[in-house]
Amino acid sequence: MTEQSRNVASYQPFCSAPAQARPFHARIMPSVSLSGSGWMILAVATLLVSIVLQICCLACGAWPGALFVALDTAGLLLAVHFHRRAQERHEDVLVDEGLVRVRSFRHGRMVDEIVLVQFGLAIECWEDDEFGLMQIVLVERHRQLEIARDLSPDERSEFLTALLEALSQQGARPRIDRQKGFGRRAT
Repeated sequence: MTEQSRNVASYQPFCSAPAQARPFHARIMPSVSLSGSGWMILAVATLLVSIVLQICCLACGAWPGALFVALDTAGLLLAVHFHRRAQERHEDVLVDEGLVRVRSFRHGRMVDEIVLVQFGLAIECWEDDEFGLMQIVLVERHRQLEIARDLSPDERSEFLTALLEALSQQGARPRIDRQKGFGRRAT
């Protein structure tokens, strides 16, 4: 093989994505501190304590106290239940074939999918000196999309590093604007 044929064989166009680029997929879920079995234990323990307190109140003749304890217990358990239901969501960020797809799921169903083109994409990062990376916003022309809301500032920083690596493997080099402060609302 001659020197000229070796150079021609190794030539790759400048703007094409590398052939070995892998798709990137990240699932972002809110942090949940109470598992399903933990919730059941909390609910049963709260109900048992409530029943004991109600029996004591009724034995003393303080039926308004027993009613108050019952209503407080019902309100507490309903509040925790609805909070747990609100946490049943996740966000999928996929980088593949020149696109960035952000899919939002609630209660196991996809509620939204936003597709952004990788080339011409800008990333705005809002950082605070005390807390770290507070917000990541993807900007494509006049569209803005906040991602990774459910991550802590340290996790958000790791996610940004992985996202930038995936975009560079695909051949995209997004502009990164680092701002100081707590961030702004993406529209």
